[in-house]
Amino acid sequence: MKAYLILCSILCCTYSLNAQLSLQDSLIAWYPFDGDALDYSGNANHGTVSGASLATDRFGNANSAYFFDGNNDFISFANNQAFKPDFPITITAWVKINDYGNNVIFNNDFSSGVHYGFWLNIVNGNLYISYGNGGPANPSGRRSIGGGTLLQLNQWYHVAGIVRAENDMELFINGKRECGTYSGTGGPLNTTSGAGTSGRGTNTGSFYHGNIDEIRFYSRDLDKSEIRLLADFPPQDTTFCEGDSLQLDAGYGNLISWNPTTNLSCTNCPNPIASPIQSTLYTAITENTPGCPDTVDISILTKTCPTGPCDTVNFDLAFNTVVNGNNITIYDQSSIPTNAQMDIRLGDGNSIGILAGDSVSYTYNNNGTYTICLEAVLALGETLICSDTICETVELLTTSIEAAHLGEGVKIFPNPSLGILNLEFTQSPETGALLHIYDLQGKSIASWKLNQQLAYQFDLSSLPKGRYFLRIEESNYFHGSQLLEIQ
Repeated sequence: MKAYLILCSILCCTYSLNAQLSLQDSLIAWYPFDGDALDYSGNANHGTVSGASLATDRFGNANSAYFFDGNNDFISFANNQAFKPDFPITITAWVKINDYGNNVIFNNDFSSGVHYGFWLNIVNGNLYISYGNGGPANPSGRRSIGGGTLLQLNQWYHVAGIVRAENDMELFINGKRECGTYSGTGGPLNTTSGAGTSGRGTNTGSFYHGNIDEIRFYSRDLDKSEIRLLADFPPQDTTFCEGDSLQLDAGYGNLISWNPTTNLSCTNCPNPIASPIQSTLYTAITENTPGCPDTVDISILTKTCPTGPCDTVNFDLAFNTVVNGNNITIYDQSSIPTNAQMDIRLGDGNSIGILAGDSVSYTYNNNGTYTICLEAVLALGETLICSDTICETVELLTTSIEAAHLGEGVKIFPNPSLGILNLEFTQSPETGALLHIYDLQGKSIASWKLNQQLAYQFDLSSLPKGRYFLRIEESNYFHGSQLLEIQ
């Protein structure tokens, strides 16, 4: 029995396309900051930049985030009723702070010296989400929850805050649930006609110092799987062979329990060995800090892996070739196991590898006829399970289809043709001259020997409609190639 170590981070592995599409649901504004401060939610809640400058994002992409220097830099947002929703709301962003001041990431209703609307900020390195009741810029004018994790300077974090009600708020840092402490008097939410902002707080001289990217503002509470998707924890389904085992990883915090407990080597350890006999969703319940439970979902998909002879495995080889002059492109169309290895022998002593469903191009040094073979081998370790080979012969020409034309002294007509082709020479071809017709892949379709006449007529009506090219060869002369269309 083989054992595999699977490091499953803080992932919700039951994401679907529907979950990704739900990230557009109730989206009031989305500011990716890719070269501008426009709102890409479709709601036209665009921002106006005051002092902030474009900077690199967390991936190092230039002009893909905004830098605020902590001295009067900010961005103003919309001033409309749609920007002032009631509970619940969610604010998310990517942030990097340069100091431990009051760094306001986003506020949907800015008023100097008074708390209105909702805002997400970092105070002394701790994440906060708050709403204002219209009171002064002190605890009597707000209700907040603040986290206990100290954010490090000059490091990118994904942060999210949710406000559902006065005593129902939630924080996330890098997709992890952040339990916190409530503060402030609370009371009813109050809004004004003030514009939203990023980079400045209601207290005088309170400006953000650092980088901000990817602000999203929702008029609903996102679930944990959606926040983790935004935090760059993509869905992951772990697939392994039936009868094998793998080690699970609870991810972070102190383990409380696993669910289900069947087919686990232990149920109270963070890294049990799992041997499921069918596809199973394991959930680890953990605590990052006491009283702050979180869950980690790990989806295990089992499959039957090939262990027998080749006739028990889906092993169907197929490929297409497109020839242009002495260059060939090979397109794989095989249906084979993903762990099979494929190589192409090119008929000139060289070979190249190819992945299932991929394509490769190759240029030959010389004209001629080449036998191209696709070989596939499936093995488990050093044990050969099965192998197969298919081949195809092609003829390579130095003249590409795009540049094809006959030389002086030869003409064909009509072109396009309904099937009858006329060929005329100004000087009789020599004895043994040949007319060849090829398809666009360079495969020979038909050939005729010419008999020193000046004029010839050929019936090509038996050929399927389409494009071809023809070539005339004499022992000491090559007339080139000519595109021909049969209608």
